[in-house]
Amino acid sequence: NRAPLSDGKILKVNASGVKEFDLGLGGNDIDHFSELIEVTDGYLIVGQKNLKSGGATGGYTFSGDGWVVKVNKLGQLIWEKIYGGPFYDSFMSIIKTQGGYLLSGTTGSGSHNINFWLFKIDEGGNKIDENFIYGMDRRVPIATGISKSLLTTNGESFFLGRSRSDIICVKVDHNGKLIFKRTLPTPDNTSGVLLL
Repeated sequence: NRAPLSDGKILKVNASGVKEFDLGLGGNDIDHFSELIEVTDGYLIVGQKNLKSGGATGGYTFSGDGWVVKVNKLGQLIWEKIYGGPFYDSFMSIIKTQGGYLLSGTTGSGSHNINFWLFKIDEGGNKIDENFIYGMDRRVPIATGISKSLLTTNGESFFLGRSRSDIICVKVDHNGKLIFKRTLPTPDNTSGVLLL
C-alpha cells in the first residue's frame, strides 16, 4: 500500500481562527472537495473521488466519480455516496432546493462528449433524479463545467460554467429539468465565475 496522493480536507475554525475539527477523507489516489454548504445537523460537501477498484457502476474509472459527503457539527462522518459511470464524473457545486439538494458538475460517462450534470439527492444522499445538458466538447479541460449556482425565490436555479471558449448559463427547475440554456461567446480561456 502507498500513501494517498491527495485527500479531501474539511477544516473548521472558530471566529478567532482556532481549529475546531480537521477531517481528511479519500482513498489512495487524487480526491478533492469543491464546495460545502451548512445544513441543520452538519455539512454537505461535494467533489470527486477516484476509485482504483472501479467506478460507481463497477467498471473501470477513467478519472473518478461524483462524491458527496455528510458530516455532523463535530466533523464526524455520517455518510458518503459515490455516483457516476466508467469515465470522468465530478460534482462541483451543491444547492438546497425543494425536496432535497441539487448537485451540479461534469460527466463524460455514457456519452462521446463531456456534459453538464445535474443530480438531485434527498436528505440521506439517495438519488432522486438525474439530468444531462449536452453540448460540451471532450477537449475541454476537465476543470470546466458547471461551477456556480444560484437558487431563485420560486425554487428554480441558475448554473454557470464554461464549454470551450463559451460561458454557459442554464436555468432549471427544482428537479434539475432544463428550462433554458444560454451560450455567451467569449475570448478563449474566459470562464463564468460569479452569479448575483
